[in-house]
Amino acid sequence: MVSYAAQAELIVDMTARAAGISRPRAARAVQLVMRDMIDRIMRVSDSSVHLRSEALNDLARFMSRHVKCVGETYEGIKMTKRDYEKEYADFHSTPEQKKRRAQRNAARRKAMAAGKVKKGDGKEVDHIAAPRKGSLAGARTQVISKALNRKKQPKRS
Repeated sequence: MVSYAAQAELIVDMTARAAGISRPRAARAVQLVMRDMIDRIMRVSDSSVHLRSEALNDLARFMSRHVKCVGETYEGIKMTKRDYEKEYADFHSTPEQKKRRAQRNAARRKAMAAGKVKKGDGKEVDHIAAPRKGSLAGARTQVISKALNRKKQPKRS
């Protein structure tokens, strides 16, 4: 049996992915929808199990409809797609990020030359204790699986 908290996290993740929005925005949208639906469900008397079941089905229908409808607005939150061009212009094209990307690519090439990784092997070069900002030049590296590298990344919104 999956806990309610885990189910809520799953709904938030699905909403964020489907709508292409950040997790905090998706969490807020889901919170508003859930609060409204739970209020409706709780107003139904205890003796009326059928009506509660119907209200829960309404909640499931509502979520499936609104998660897919990118561009619709619910409670003032507009579900929009990610703007990759804006992300590149605002972050990835900055001189600091270009330098860090070049350093990551150089570390990968160095590991390839040493025979530690090869194209398509599912491995990545991980920088051990890399600084969050600044140069990666002095950071030690190790080869780990792609799944493990994704798992150990800090949570971002």
